[in-house]
Amino acid sequence: MPWDEVETHLKSDRGTLIVEMVNKLGARVWWTDERVRMLYTDGVPTPDELDYVVPQHIDPERMKFYRWCHQRYIDSESGRGLLTLPPSNAWRKGFDHVFREMFPEAAIVETLRLATVKAEFGPPNN
Repeated sequence: MPWDEVETHLKSDRGTLIVEMVNKLGARVWWTDERVRMLYTDGVPTPDELDYVVPQHIDPERMKFYRWCHQRYIDSESGRGLLTLPPSNAWRKGFDHVFREMFPEAAIVETLRLATVKAEFGPPNN
């Protein structure tokens, strides 16, 4: 999905931006018209709870969200999320809070790329 369309949705408080952390140096960004925090009622992990450096320390309760998010939005076969590419200047500030600064009222969640943690926890549908 083109970034300008995503930006319009975020400014209008529609949908959710999903930041999929690949590692501490990389991320992919997705948009969905769904409100992720309303649909996932077991508590979406905060950005401070992400641990993409030492995935074996991930709490199993947080892992449930990462798997759910992957299957529902990011998976190449079942995912409903639309991949987008923010402008390059968005990345210069770093990943941690850049989108919250750009869109303070928008719904934004962060998740882990499952390939990062698959070896430790097994495939997504376990």
